[in-house]
Amino acid sequence: MSDFKISTEDEIKLLNERLESISLEESSLAYFFNSQTEKIQRISEKELSSPQDMINFQHEVLAIMKDSVKLQILLQCKVEEILTGSSFKGKKKDVIMII
Repeated sequence: MSDFKISTEDEIKLLNERLESISLEESSLAYFFNSQTEKIQRISEKELSSPQDMINFQHEVLAIMKDSVKLQILLQCKVEEILTGSSFKGKKKDVIMII
């Protein structure tokens, strides 16, 4: 079987589409951060009557922070994959110029 070949122009279009997809995911992550921040503000405005309420609140904040870090790492991995992908080696300058 022969290797599938893509023109340089098509490769750059593909890179643009992948980067645009990552950009949309980053926008979604920003909305997620905003909604979670609002949730934390609402909870913190309530009077936490017991030490257990405070502990539960801290666990929620921790869970939100862990999830957001995981999502950020995932997006960073996707960008690194694009920049180091075997089919795009030697074209880093083109990719960086697009970004």
